[in-house]
Amino acid sequence: RVYDDRRVPVADSGRAPPAHVWERAALGDAGEVWVAVGLASARRAALGLALPFFALGLLLAGVLWLLPRRALGAAEQRIRDLIDDLRASQRELEALNADLEGQVADRVADLEDRDRRLRELSARAVALQEAERRSIGRELHDGVGQVLTGIRLQLQLLAAREAAAERPLALVDQVIDEVRGAVEVLGPSVLDEVGLGDALARLCDDLGETSGLDVRLEAPAELDLAPALETATYRVAQEALHNAQRHADAERIELRLALGERLRLEVRDDGVGFDPAAVEEGGHGLRGMRERAELLGGSLEIASAPGEGTAILLELPIEETP
Repeated sequence: RVYDDRRVPVADSGRAPPAHVWERAALGDAGEVWVAVGLASARRAALGLALPFFALGLLLAGVLWLLPRRALGAAEQRIRDLIDDLRASQRELEALNADLEGQVADRVADLEDRDRRLRELSARAVALQEAERRSIGRELHDGVGQVLTGIRLQLQLLAAREAAAERPLALVDQVIDEVRGAVEVLGPSVLDEVGLGDALARLCDDLGETSGLDVRLEAPAELDLAPALETATYRVAQEALHNAQRHADAERIELRLALGERLRLEVRDDGVGFDPAAVEEGGHGLRGMRERAELLGGSLEIASAPGEGTAILLELPIEETP
């Protein structure tokens, strides 16, 4: 006989009863058996198995949805807190930066003011020094120079009658020349008399006549500069020409003066040259030229090498000169 899943006998007419499913099951050596399963019962059994799994899936889905959401919410809140902290720190840094910039600006302004006052005091000191030098030069010229000139005239008259007076006369001539040189060094009165352009021309002409060097000058026809600027330019040119005559063993010296936004003086020779680093350590003349330039807010550069001649370049600001 054949039973259904409720153990109710079913017909074995060879045709499956409606709403049943036949399944074959082997019985080993005893043969096989066919089992009829009702579809309604199968649906109920499947539904009974599916519902718990469905409920478990919903529960897991809810857990999986809720936990990340809570974690994301906490992370977002933490990120917002960090952003707020960063913005607060940024505001503090901006305030601190503004305060530091203000302090730096005040410090820079204070240093610039001190530098300006120092330059003014230095310029006044240089002006007083130049005035004192010129005063000493005038005293030598008007006092000692006139006395020596009188002595020379007396010796000249004596030399006309006594041959022994020729030696003292030569010594007096030498002293007069030295006094004139000292007067020129102490105070270039030629600047007061003819101005910078003609003073440089005389300086070059005198050097060419006394040394036999080929000294050439290029300068503007008219120069209208502050006295401190003229004095510094003349002093640097004088020292540069003097150094070229004494040390360069040159045949030609070129002096060029040009005016623009800055005064530019270049003294170049074709002499033996030297190592500026080695000479400047003990060279009072070169150091003095550079100090004169820096006191007026300018610069002095020296380009030279053994066997390549020497070029001295002076640059001075025109408008800012005290």
